[in-house]
Amino acid sequence: MAPNVPQAGRARGLDWATTSILLSVAGAFLSIVEARVFVAYMLMFALGLLAGVIALRRSPRRNWAWIGIILNSMNLVFNAALVILVALRR
Repeated sequence: MAPNVPQAGRARGLDWATTSILLSVAGAFLSIVEARVFVAYMLMFALGLLAGVIALRRSPRRNWAWIGIILNSMNLVFNAALVILVALRR
C-alpha cells in the first residue's frame, strides 16, 4: 500500500441499508407481539422498503439494501395476505 494515498471510506454505524433491515425486524416483532396495531407495523414495513430503495442509490452496502428490500416486501405481502384471509373468514 502506497503512503499518503487516501483509502476508500467505509460505511459505519446507521445508514439507509441498516435502517431498512432494522425497520423490517422491528415491524415483524411488533406484528407478532401486538397484532392490533396493524397500521403501525405496515407503515414500518413501507418506510423500511423506502429506506432500502434509497440505500440502493446512496449506501455503499448495496447487498444490505437488497436484503432490507426483500425482508420488508415479504413482510408486507405476508401481513396483507393475513388480512385478506381474516376478511374472507368473516
